[in-house]
Amino acid sequence: MQKKKVLISYIGMLALLTACGVDNQDITDVKKEVVESTTIEVTTMQEITMEAAEVIATEEATQAITQETTKKETTESAKKASTEKKADQTTQKKTSERKVTEKKTTEKTTEKATEAKQSNKDIAKKYIGNTLDALAAVIGAYSLEKSESCYYEGEYDGIATFKGVTVYCHSSNGTWIIDSVK
Repeated sequence: MQKKKVLISYIGMLALLTACGVDNQDITDVKKEVVESTTIEVTTMQEITMEAAEVIATEEATQAITQETTKKETTESAKKASTEKKADQTTQKKTSERKVTEKKTTEKTTEKATEAKQSNKDIAKKYIGNTLDALAAVIGAYSLEKSESCYYEGEYDGIATFKGVTVYCHSSNGTWIIDSVK
């Protein structure tokens, strides 16, 4: 296909040169250029063909390595799954033994949590009229919801939620004051 294109362009150039009255020396120069470009194109096609063969060989080698790696990974996965299954069976036996112990522990923990909630509530009641920060220093962190106050102009009303305790408060010059405890 390349040779046909070169030949057609060669014939076209010769016809053009002849029609324009160009001398034989110029026509000979054009013939040399056409021959040189054809040689270069043929060499380039050979190089491309060789590179393509190398790429194909490389891809085939890569596929072979990938297949071998996949086989190894599949074998290792099967071994790992078998080991994990045995470990799961052992864990299930231990878990059933733990359930009895956990139930007793949970009952005790629930009782302590109830005592802690009552304790935090009792502590919070002692801080009515005091600052919210002072209470937080004693019983820990809280979350605060606030909105513009209905009672105090330019201030806010808020609900602070501690662990097991709800505290109603208002702001006064940027400080939160406890009003009541629920």
